[in-house]
Order: sequence, then structure tokens, then C-alpha cells
Amino acid sequence: MANQQKSIFICALPGTGHLNPILRVSAELVGRKHRVIVFCDDMFQKIIEKSGAEYRPYSVKFTLPSQINHQDVDDTHGMLLFFFRSVQVAYEDVGYMLEQVNTERPDLIIYDQFSFTTKYLFKLMEKNYQDKASPLRPPKSICFYTCFAMRPSIYPDHCHSKRLLVTDYWSNSLSYSVFNEQVKLCHKYKIEAENPFELAYNYTTNINIISCFPELQPESEKFDSSFKFVGCCLSNESQNFETNDKQLGDILQSFEPINPNYQMSEFSKQLVYASLGTLFNHKVCVFEKIIESVKILNDSSVEIMVLISCGKTSLEYLAEKVKNGYNIPDNVALFEFVPQIEILKRASLFITHAGMNSSSEAVHYGVPVICIPIKADQPLCAIRLADDLKLGVRLDADKFGCQELFEAIKLVLTDSSFRQRAVDFSKISRKYDGTLKTADIVQSVLSNEFY
Repeated sequence: MANQQKSIFICALPGTGHLNPILRVSAELVGRKHRVIVFCDDMFQKIIEKSGAEYRPYSVKFTLPSQINHQDVDDTHGMLLFFFRSVQVAYEDVGYMLEQVNTERPDLIIYDQFSFTTKYLFKLMEKNYQDKASPLRPPKSICFYTCFAMRPSIYPDHCHSKRLLVTDYWSNSLSYSVFNEQVKLCHKYKIEAENPFELAYNYTTNINIISCFPELQPESEKFDSSFKFVGCCLSNESQNFETNDKQLGDILQSFEPINPNYQMSEFSKQLVYASLGTLFNHKVCVFEKIIESVKILNDSSVEIMVLISCGKTSLEYLAEKVKNGYNIPDNVALFEFVPQIEILKRASLFITHAGMNSSSEAVHYGVPVICIPIKADQPLCAIRLADDLKLGVRLDADKFGCQELFEAIKLVLTDSSFRQRAVDFSKISRKYDGTLKTADIVQSVLSNEFY
């Protein structure tokens, strides 16, 4: 018997690393004849609709304070700014989302781990149901993690735990602002106030899907059965790729897809790919250090082509520097945006900020890494890839120099043990299909097998 069509809300965060994995799941669910409605920001409307889902905006645009990306903003303060804005947005969005749920009556809501709006929405709906103000209980739900599942114990030391989990709330005055915003929200909707940081990290739900495989997740064995480590959520690898950019097309043509390189083949010329993702590609100083390191490498016996995805702002800045006499070697190509999967299929090294999405994709394709983590979950991902699993080298984003990066590039490209370990973990990653597994779990939830 064919599955009955169900209605599914996806409450996403407006960031490429948060959106891409869940959109791959969305496309699979649409293929299974379900109606999927994705809530996000307008800048992602086209890519959402391309997945086959319906797009709907939130009532408030989720813009982060500009200072969150400033070099002198530490990790704790940056996370507090994120929490502050998240609660502000929820203040407006909870009522709007309640209207959406009451109108559409979704069978399931899939929400990002850091979707404060959805978590407060569930609290409001449960209160309204308990108070007999509404006949509707909160819909079935799944929490979708686009980063590692968080617990203080998974961090290598207290310092990292304190910085990235915001466990020491009162050491930063901004914490009081976060709590004050939450008090206003709870007063507006007449729901019980609680620690917003606990809400971010320890909100309980029946099913938590983590878009990485258990061997990659630190201390995966310490999480209970509600946590499902499904593997990397990737789109169909057999898709044809086309580009109108002749320079990019020529580079892709000159490097055949080799990854995962199970034969450990050697190549006379190797492709190095560098990217800091979409949120941090304004860090032009990192790209400048990469360029200067290549100049040093060009005097050695290592023959490489370096492809840098640096975003619009950094690309324009570097182009202006070139006009004023700055020299960029011929074997360095700069682009505003590139198809990351297509590059990783061909790359011998990935210089990355170590965001969870990029980290998972590097592992899946067996590409060694040089991690330059900046903020958020990136330091933990970098520690996991470079320190624990020995898949590459980790550098300090604030302190590394051109010589240190040159030595790291040369080491990873010439020491085959990095490639061998990357290939070994690629084999593990490919035992899992995160997209299909997630869709199967969703199907089971809709069929009442988990409830």
C-alpha cells in the first residue's frame, strides 16, 4: 500500500551549513510524496524550492549583530550574541509559527538544534493544551543536529567546554541581556521561564538526529538511544555538474575525480582547495596567508593548483589589491563560490574552517585537512579531525603565519599517512547514508513507530 501523504514543517536556521544537510533530507521526503514546508530566510528561497519543498519565510529575518564576526569578539561573547538574537527573534516568531501550525496542522516538525523559536513554540502549545485553551497538542517532532551532539564531557578540556557551551553564564554581562529577553518572551506568551542556555543544549525530545556517523561523533557511546547518528547527509553523487565559469570549468577538467582515493594513487600535480564557509569568508587575512604560503611552496618540489572560495567581499578586496600591484601566483585561482562537493572529489588537501558540514564532506570523500577554526563548533570539529583522528593539521586562526601554513601544506601533501587515514574514515562514512536513514526515521515517526 502506498504511503499516505503527510505534511512536514522544517524549521531551519538561515546558514548554508545548517540548511544543506536538511534540504537533502527534504528532497528525499518530497520524493516519497510528502508535503514539506521549509521555514527560512528569503536568501535561501531558490535552493529550498529546488529541493521540491515549499518555502515560507519567518516573520522576522534572523540577522546576527555585525560585531559577532569581529576578530576581538571571543567565542563565549559570540555565542551569547547568537543566543541574544535568537531569543529576540523568538519573541516575534513564536506567535506567527503558532498561527502556521494551527492553520496547516503539520504531522511532524523537524527543527534545528538551535531553533529557539520552535522550542518555545512547543512549550506554548503544551501549556495551551494543558490549560484547555487549545485542543491541539504539539505535533510530533524531531530535533536535527548539523553539528556534534553537545555535552561538556566531549570537549578535551574545561577551557573548550566553557568557551563553546557557555557553561559559565555570569562571567559575561551579556548573559543578563539574554535572560532579560527571555523573561519578556515568557511574559508575552505566559510560559514558564527557564535557563535559555539549558534550552539550547539540553532540551529534551524523543528523537534527535545527528548528521554524522557514530565513529566521528566524540563519545557517541555516552548518548542514549534517542540520539540517532545517521551519517553525512549528502545529495546524489551521480548528479551531473555544469558551470558557466570557464576558469573553474578548465580547472575541473584538468583534475579528474579521484576521491575517495582507495588506490592511494600518486599524482604529479595536486589540487588544494581552501574555503572558510559562508559566514566567515570575510576573513581575508586567512586567504592572504594562504596565497603567501603558496609563493613559498612554489620554490619547493611540490606542484599544486590552489582553488580558493573566498566570497564576494574578499574577492573584491583581493582584486583591488591586484590592481594596486599585489602579486597572486598563476597557480592560485580565486572564486566567489564553487561547488564544494565537485572540488572535494578532486582535491588532495582541504584547507577549511572545520565547520561541521565541511568536516563531514571532507571525511566522506577521504580528503586530508588543514583546519583553521574560527568560532562556534569549529574548534571542536578541528580537534576531532586533526588531533583525535589524525586526518590533518590544526592551526590557530589568530596566530598562524605563512611559514607555519607552508610547512603544514607540505607535510600533509607529502606524508601519505594522512591520506591513508582519510581514506579509512571515508570507508566508514560510506557505510552510512544519512539522507536515507533520516528519511526512514521520519517515515517511522509518521507511522507512529516511535510514539
